[in-house]
Amino acid sequence: MILIFSRYAFGSIVGGVESRVKSIDEFFADHKRIYIDFRSNTAKIVTHTVSDKITTIQCRLFRHLPYIILLLWRSDVVYCHTLGYAFRILPFFLFKKVIVDFHGAGPEEALVLTGSRFRYFVLRIFEYLACRLSYRVVVVTERLFSHFEKLYGLQRDKTFIIPILPPPWVEPEENLFLRRYTVYSGSLHKWQMIDFMLHSIAKSKTPYPILLLTGETQDMQVKVNCLATEVQEKIYITTVCREQLDDYYKQSILGFVLRDESVINKVACPTKLVDYINNGIIPVMYSRQIGDFGDILSISIEEYINGTLPNEDELQRIRAHNHYVFQAIYNKCRINIQALQRAVDSCCNRRKKCNQMV
Repeated sequence: MILIFSRYAFGSIVGGVESRVKSIDEFFADHKRIYIDFRSNTAKIVTHTVSDKITTIQCRLFRHLPYIILLLWRSDVVYCHTLGYAFRILPFFLFKKVIVDFHGAGPEEALVLTGSRFRYFVLRIFEYLACRLSYRVVVVTERLFSHFEKLYGLQRDKTFIIPILPPPWVEPEENLFLRRYTVYSGSLHKWQMIDFMLHSIAKSKTPYPILLLTGETQDMQVKVNCLATEVQEKIYITTVCREQLDDYYKQSILGFVLRDESVINKVACPTKLVDYINNGIIPVMYSRQIGDFGDILSISIEEYINGTLPNEDELQRIRAHNHYVFQAIYNKCRINIQALQRAVDSCCNRRKKCNQMV
Protein backbone atom coordinates (compact mmCIF):
# COMPACT_ATOMS: atom_id res chain seq x y z
CA MET A 1 0.00 0.00 0.00
CA ILE A 2 1.22 3.50 -0.86
CA LEU A 3 0.40 6.16 1.73
CA ILE A 4 0.22 9.53 -0.04
CA PHE A 5 0.20 12.80 1.86
CA SER A 6 -1.74 15.20 -0.34
CA ARG A 7 -5.23 16.33 -1.15
CA TYR A 8 -6.61 13.97 -3.78
CA ALA A 9 -7.60 15.64 -7.06
CA PHE A 10 -11.30 14.84 -7.40
CA GLY A 11 -13.15 15.21 -10.69
CA SER A 12 -12.20 18.06 -12.98
CA ILE A 13 -8.72 19.50 -12.49
CA VAL A 14 -7.86 23.17 -12.86
CA GLY A 15 -4.69 24.08 -10.93
CA GLY A 16 -1.10 22.99 -11.40
CA VAL A 17 -0.89 21.23 -8.02
CA GLU A 18 -4.00 19.16 -8.76
CA SER A 19 -2.63 18.28 -12.19
CA ARG A 20 0.61 17.13 -10.57
CA VAL A 21 -1.13 14.93 -7.99
CA LYS A 22 -3.37 13.35 -10.60
CA SER A 23 -0.48 12.77 -13.00
CA ILE A 24 1.68 11.03 -10.38
CA ASP A 25 -1.27 8.95 -9.19
CA GLU A 26 -1.65 7.41 -12.64
CA PHE A 27 1.86 5.96 -12.39
CA PHE A 28 0.79 3.85 -9.39
CA ALA A 29 -2.52 2.60 -10.80
CA ASP A 30 -1.72 -1.04 -9.94
CA HIS A 31 -1.21 -0.33 -6.24
CA LYS A 32 -3.61 0.44 -3.44
CA ARG A 33 -3.31 4.12 -2.45
CA ILE A 34 -4.49 5.97 0.63
CA TYR A 35 -4.47 9.77 0.53
CA ILE A 36 -4.17 11.74 3.78
CA ASP A 37 -5.07 15.43 3.79
CA PHE A 38 -4.58 17.44 6.98
CA ARG A 39 -7.51 19.75 7.76
CA SER A 40 -7.52 22.06 10.78
CA ASN A 41 -11.34 22.22 10.84
CA THR A 42 -11.89 18.44 10.93
CA ALA A 43 -13.12 17.24 14.33
CA LYS A 44 -13.19 13.58 13.33
CA ILE A 45 -11.62 11.34 10.72
CA VAL A 46 -13.46 11.56 7.39
CA THR A 47 -12.94 8.62 5.03
CA HIS A 48 -14.08 8.42 1.41
CA THR A 49 -13.68 5.44 -0.93
CA VAL A 50 -12.96 6.69 -4.45
CA SER A 51 -12.43 3.23 -5.96
CA ASP A 52 -11.24 -0.22 -4.96
CA LYS A 53 -7.68 1.15 -5.23
CA ILE A 54 -8.06 4.68 -3.81
CA THR A 55 -9.20 5.83 -0.37
CA THR A 56 -9.02 9.41 0.90
CA ILE A 57 -8.78 10.46 4.54
CA GLN A 58 -9.20 13.92 6.04
CA CYS A 59 -7.91 14.35 9.57
CA ARG A 60 -5.90 16.52 11.95
CA LEU A 61 -2.23 15.76 12.47
CA PHE A 62 -1.94 15.81 16.27
CA ARG A 63 -5.51 14.94 17.18
CA HIS A 64 -5.45 11.79 15.06
CA LEU A 65 -1.74 11.00 15.35
CA PRO A 66 -2.18 7.39 16.59
CA TYR A 67 -4.31 6.59 13.54
CA ILE A 68 -1.75 8.20 11.21
CA ILE A 69 1.05 6.19 12.85
CA LEU A 70 -0.97 3.01 12.28
CA LEU A 71 -1.34 3.82 8.57
CA LEU A 72 2.37 4.62 8.33
CA TRP A 73 3.23 1.27 9.91
CA ARG A 74 0.95 -0.60 7.49
CA SER A 75 2.24 1.20 4.39
CA ASP A 76 4.91 -0.17 2.05
CA VAL A 77 6.13 3.26 0.99
CA VAL A 78 5.15 6.86 1.74
CA TYR A 79 4.79 9.57 -0.92
CA CYS A 80 4.67 13.26 0.12
CA HIS A 81 3.55 15.95 -2.30
CA THR A 82 5.34 19.24 -1.53
CA LEU A 83 7.45 20.30 1.40
CA GLY A 84 4.27 21.45 3.16
CA TYR A 85 3.23 17.85 3.80
CA ALA A 86 6.74 16.44 4.16
CA PHE A 87 7.85 18.58 7.10
CA ARG A 88 4.81 17.48 9.13
CA ILE A 89 5.98 13.87 9.16
CA LEU A 90 9.76 14.41 9.18
CA PRO A 91 10.36 12.21 12.28
CA PHE A 92 8.97 9.22 10.38
CA PHE A 93 11.61 9.63 7.66
CA LEU A 94 13.90 7.77 10.07
CA PHE A 95 11.66 4.68 10.10
CA LYS A 96 9.85 4.60 6.74
CA LYS A 97 10.83 4.83 3.11
CA VAL A 98 9.52 8.26 2.18
CA ILE A 99 9.52 9.76 -1.31
CA VAL A 100 9.21 13.56 -1.41
CA ASP A 101 7.86 15.27 -4.52
CA PHE A 102 9.05 18.89 -4.66
CA HIS A 103 6.78 20.89 -6.97
CA GLY A 104 9.04 23.95 -6.82
CA ALA A 105 11.14 26.17 -4.56
CA GLY A 106 8.91 26.12 -1.46
CA PRO A 107 10.85 28.45 0.88
CA GLU A 108 11.30 31.06 -1.85
CA GLU A 109 7.59 30.92 -2.70
CA ALA A 110 6.70 31.35 0.98
CA LEU A 111 8.98 34.39 1.21
CA VAL A 112 7.23 36.04 -1.74
CA LEU A 113 3.76 35.23 -0.41
CA THR A 114 4.29 36.12 3.27
CA GLY A 115 7.37 38.34 3.35
CA SER A 116 8.56 36.42 6.43
CA ARG A 117 12.29 35.69 6.41
CA PHE A 118 11.89 33.65 9.59
CA ARG A 119 9.44 31.34 7.81
CA TYR A 120 11.83 31.20 4.86
CA PHE A 121 14.79 30.04 7.00
CA VAL A 122 12.68 27.49 8.90
CA LEU A 123 11.44 26.00 5.62
CA ARG A 124 15.01 25.90 4.30
CA ILE A 125 15.96 23.73 7.29
CA PHE A 126 12.98 21.43 6.67
CA GLU A 127 13.85 21.29 2.97
CA TYR A 128 17.43 20.27 3.79
CA LEU A 129 16.25 17.51 6.15
CA ALA A 130 13.68 16.24 3.63
CA CYS A 131 16.34 16.01 0.90
CA ARG A 132 18.85 14.28 3.16
CA LEU A 133 16.52 11.84 4.96
CA SER A 134 14.15 10.83 2.17
CA TYR A 135 14.34 7.46 0.43
CA ARG A 136 13.93 9.11 -2.98
CA VAL A 137 13.30 12.65 -4.24
CA VAL A 138 11.12 13.67 -7.18
CA VAL A 139 11.60 17.10 -8.78
CA VAL A 140 9.87 18.80 -11.70
CA THR A 141 12.95 20.10 -13.54
CA GLU A 142 16.66 19.49 -14.00
CA ARG A 143 17.22 23.00 -12.67
CA LEU A 144 15.40 22.20 -9.43
CA PHE A 145 17.68 19.19 -8.96
CA SER A 146 20.74 21.39 -9.58
CA HIS A 147 19.35 23.90 -7.05
CA PHE A 148 19.08 21.18 -4.38
CA GLU A 149 22.40 19.62 -5.35
CA LYS A 150 24.16 22.95 -4.81
CA LEU A 151 22.38 23.77 -1.54
CA TYR A 152 22.06 20.36 0.11
CA GLY A 153 24.31 17.96 -1.79
CA LEU A 154 21.32 16.03 -3.17
CA GLN A 155 22.50 12.89 -4.97
CA ARG A 156 21.42 12.26 -8.54
CA ASP A 157 21.05 8.51 -8.03
CA LYS A 158 18.21 9.08 -5.52
CA THR A 159 16.46 11.72 -7.65
CA PHE A 160 13.83 11.39 -10.38
CA ILE A 161 13.21 14.37 -12.67
CA ILE A 162 9.54 14.16 -13.67
CA PRO A 163 7.76 17.25 -15.01
CA ILE A 164 4.01 17.26 -15.65
CA LEU A 165 3.90 16.43 -19.34
CA PRO A 166 0.98 15.09 -21.36
CA PRO A 167 1.87 12.95 -24.40
CA PRO A 168 2.99 15.19 -27.28
CA TRP A 169 -0.01 15.96 -29.44
CA VAL A 170 0.55 15.94 -33.19
CA GLU A 171 -1.71 18.50 -34.81
CA PRO A 172 -2.30 18.77 -38.57
CA GLU A 173 -0.84 21.79 -40.31
CA GLU A 174 -3.05 24.85 -39.99
CA ASN A 175 -3.01 28.56 -40.61
CA LEU A 176 -2.19 29.95 -37.18
CA PHE A 177 -3.70 33.32 -38.09
CA LEU A 178 -7.12 31.63 -38.10
CA ARG A 179 -6.76 31.45 -34.32
CA ARG A 180 -8.26 34.53 -32.71
CA TYR A 181 -7.10 34.97 -29.11
CA THR A 182 -4.19 35.68 -26.82
CA VAL A 183 -4.68 33.54 -23.71
CA TYR A 184 -3.57 33.59 -20.09
CA SER A 185 -4.32 30.53 -17.96
CA GLY A 186 -3.40 30.44 -14.28
CA SER A 187 -3.50 32.03 -10.85
CA LEU A 188 -2.87 35.56 -9.60
CA HIS A 189 0.28 34.76 -7.59
CA LYS A 190 2.84 37.56 -7.46
CA TRP A 191 5.36 35.68 -9.61
CA GLN A 192 2.79 35.53 -12.45
CA MET A 193 3.26 39.30 -13.04
CA ILE A 194 -0.47 39.87 -13.56
CA ASP A 195 -0.34 43.67 -13.17
CA PHE A 196 2.50 43.88 -15.67
CA MET A 197 0.56 41.64 -18.08
CA LEU A 198 -2.54 43.83 -17.90
CA HIS A 199 -0.42 46.97 -18.32
CA SER A 200 1.15 45.40 -21.43
CA ILE A 201 -2.28 44.48 -22.82
CA ALA A 202 -3.41 48.09 -22.37
CA LYS A 203 -0.43 49.37 -24.39
CA SER A 204 -0.33 46.60 -27.00
CA LYS A 205 -0.86 47.14 -30.71
CA THR A 206 -1.45 43.40 -31.22
CA PRO A 207 -5.06 43.03 -32.43
CA TYR A 208 -6.10 39.75 -30.80
CA PRO A 209 -8.74 39.80 -28.03
CA ILE A 210 -7.73 38.40 -24.64
CA LEU A 211 -8.86 35.23 -22.84
CA LEU A 212 -8.10 35.22 -19.10
CA LEU A 213 -8.74 31.74 -17.70
CA THR A 214 -8.44 31.67 -13.91
CA GLY A 215 -10.09 30.28 -10.81
CA GLU A 216 -9.88 33.77 -9.27
CA THR A 217 -12.29 35.51 -11.62
CA GLN A 218 -13.52 38.15 -9.16
CA ASP A 219 -10.02 39.29 -8.21
CA MET A 220 -9.03 39.34 -11.88
CA GLN A 221 -12.12 41.39 -12.74
CA VAL A 222 -11.19 43.98 -10.10
CA LYS A 223 -7.80 44.41 -11.77
CA VAL A 224 -9.28 44.58 -15.28
CA ASN A 225 -11.79 47.23 -14.15
CA CYS A 226 -8.86 49.59 -13.58
CA LEU A 227 -8.10 49.58 -17.32
CA ALA A 228 -9.58 51.89 -19.93
CA THR A 229 -13.04 50.96 -21.20
CA GLU A 230 -11.83 50.18 -24.72
CA VAL A 231 -9.26 47.75 -23.28
CA GLN A 232 -11.83 46.07 -21.03
CA GLU A 233 -14.05 45.44 -24.03
CA LYS A 234 -11.51 43.09 -25.62
CA ILE A 235 -10.91 41.03 -22.45
CA TYR A 236 -12.96 37.93 -21.59
CA ILE A 237 -12.58 36.43 -18.08
CA THR A 238 -13.82 32.96 -17.13
CA THR A 239 -12.93 29.81 -15.23
CA VAL A 240 -12.98 26.40 -16.91
CA CYS A 241 -12.33 22.83 -15.85
CA ARG A 242 -9.28 20.98 -17.10
CA GLU A 243 -11.26 19.08 -19.73
CA GLN A 244 -12.41 22.34 -21.35
CA LEU A 245 -9.02 24.04 -21.53
CA ASP A 246 -8.03 22.50 -24.86
CA ASP A 247 -11.15 23.97 -26.51
CA TYR A 248 -9.97 27.45 -25.55
CA TYR A 249 -6.34 26.72 -26.41
CA LYS A 250 -7.30 25.63 -29.93
CA GLN A 251 -8.67 29.14 -30.50
CA SER A 252 -5.52 30.90 -29.24
CA ILE A 253 -2.44 31.90 -31.20
CA LEU A 254 -0.44 33.49 -28.34
CA GLY A 255 -0.16 32.69 -24.62
CA PHE A 256 1.23 34.78 -21.76
CA VAL A 257 3.98 33.24 -19.59
CA LEU A 258 5.47 36.28 -17.88
CA ARG A 259 8.05 35.35 -15.27
CA ASP A 260 11.14 37.19 -14.06
CA GLU A 261 14.49 35.46 -13.48
CA SER A 262 13.95 34.60 -9.82
CA VAL A 263 14.80 31.22 -8.29
CA ILE A 264 11.08 30.38 -8.17
CA ASN A 265 10.79 30.70 -11.94
CA LYS A 266 14.17 29.28 -12.91
CA VAL A 267 13.37 25.92 -11.27
CA ALA A 268 9.65 25.81 -12.13
CA CYS A 269 7.71 23.77 -14.67
CA PRO A 270 4.59 25.91 -15.28
CA THR A 271 1.60 23.84 -16.34
CA LYS A 272 0.47 26.64 -18.63
CA LEU A 273 3.75 26.68 -20.59
CA VAL A 274 3.56 22.91 -21.10
CA ASP A 275 -0.05 23.19 -22.26
CA TYR A 276 0.68 26.12 -24.57
CA ILE A 277 3.51 24.33 -26.36
CA ASN A 278 1.57 21.09 -26.59
CA ASN A 279 -1.38 22.92 -28.16
CA GLY A 280 0.66 24.89 -30.68
CA ILE A 281 0.37 28.24 -28.88
CA ILE A 282 3.32 30.63 -29.24
CA PRO A 283 4.46 31.81 -25.76
CA VAL A 284 4.72 35.52 -25.03
CA MET A 285 7.51 35.77 -22.44
CA TYR A 286 9.32 38.25 -20.24
CA SER A 287 12.21 35.80 -19.78
CA ARG A 288 12.84 32.36 -21.28
CA GLN A 289 14.78 31.23 -18.20
CA ILE A 290 11.96 29.04 -16.92
CA GLY A 291 12.76 25.51 -15.79
CA ASP A 292 14.14 23.25 -18.51
CA PHE A 293 12.47 25.23 -21.30
CA GLY A 294 15.35 27.63 -21.94
CA ASP A 295 15.71 26.35 -25.52
CA ILE A 296 12.18 27.16 -26.64
CA LEU A 297 11.43 30.02 -29.01
CA SER A 298 8.92 32.69 -28.09
CA ILE A 299 7.70 36.23 -28.70
CA SER A 300 9.08 38.85 -26.34
CA ILE A 301 6.70 41.05 -24.40
CA GLU A 302 8.19 44.04 -26.25
CA GLU A 303 7.23 42.50 -29.61
CA TYR A 304 3.73 41.88 -28.29
CA ILE A 305 3.37 45.48 -27.11
CA ASN A 306 4.67 46.88 -30.41
CA GLY A 307 2.53 44.50 -32.47
CA THR A 308 5.55 43.24 -34.43
CA LEU A 309 4.55 39.59 -34.76
CA PRO A 310 6.39 37.13 -37.02
CA ASN A 311 4.82 36.10 -40.31
CA GLU A 312 3.03 32.79 -40.83
CA ASP A 313 6.16 30.86 -41.90
CA GLU A 314 8.13 32.08 -38.89
CA LEU A 315 5.30 31.22 -36.50
CA GLN A 316 5.18 27.69 -37.91
CA ARG A 317 8.96 27.39 -37.49
CA ILE A 318 8.70 28.50 -33.84
CA ARG A 319 5.90 26.04 -33.27
CA ALA A 320 7.82 23.11 -34.82
CA HIS A 321 10.96 23.93 -32.84
CA ASN A 322 9.08 24.11 -29.54
CA HIS A 323 7.41 20.79 -30.28
CA TYR A 324 10.85 19.25 -30.81
CA VAL A 325 12.08 20.62 -27.44
CA PHE A 326 8.92 19.33 -25.77
CA GLN A 327 9.39 15.87 -27.30
CA ALA A 328 12.99 15.64 -26.04
CA ILE A 329 11.96 16.55 -22.47
CA TYR A 330 9.06 14.11 -22.65
CA ASN A 331 11.33 11.22 -23.71
CA LYS A 332 13.65 11.83 -20.72
CA CYS A 333 10.62 12.09 -18.46
CA ARG A 334 9.35 8.64 -19.49
CA ILE A 335 12.66 7.04 -18.47
CA ASN A 336 12.45 8.63 -15.00
CA ILE A 337 8.81 7.62 -14.59
CA GLN A 338 9.74 3.98 -15.21
CA ALA A 339 12.60 4.24 -12.69
CA LEU A 340 10.22 5.70 -10.07
CA GLN A 341 7.72 2.91 -10.71
CA ARG A 342 10.45 0.29 -10.23
CA ALA A 343 11.50 1.89 -6.93
CA VAL A 344 7.91 1.84 -5.63
CA ASP A 345 7.31 -1.70 -6.91
CA SER A 346 10.47 -2.83 -5.12
CA CYS A 347 9.20 -1.48 -1.78
CA CYS A 348 5.78 -3.08 -2.21
CA ASN A 349 7.17 -6.44 -3.36
CA ARG A 350 9.65 -6.58 -0.47
CA ARG A 351 6.80 -6.14 2.02
CA LYS A 352 4.82 -8.94 0.34
CA LYS A 353 7.79 -11.32 0.56
CA CYS A 354 8.24 -10.54 4.25
CA ASN A 355 4.56 -11.25 4.91
CA GLN A 356 4.77 -14.54 3.03
CA MET A 357 7.79 -15.62 5.08
CA VAL A 358 5.93 -14.87 8.29
